[in-house]
Amino acid sequence: MGETASHQSLKEVVAIVEANEAVIKVNRHLSMVLSPDEVLVVLKTKFEQQVPSERIVAASDAIKRKIQDAHPHFRQIFIEPD
Repeated sequence: MGETASHQSLKEVVAIVEANEAVIKVNRHLSMVLSPDEVLVVLKTKFEQQVPSERIVAASDAIKRKIQDAHPHFRQIFIEPD
């Protein structure tokens, strides 16, 4: 506990985020293993310019669902526009 998530898991999470059409790239990510079955991740994400806030919210929700489908132990996911 207190360690970062595995490199492979984070690589897969970043790939999920960057596959979304509203996202340019993940600039930074921070993670912490809270328990064997719970990981917290913060993703500082650069979105396309001129994307309305409603679309950013919708994209963030879709991204969170995809991450949790692929990695159920990622339970606390924070996507912050950067």
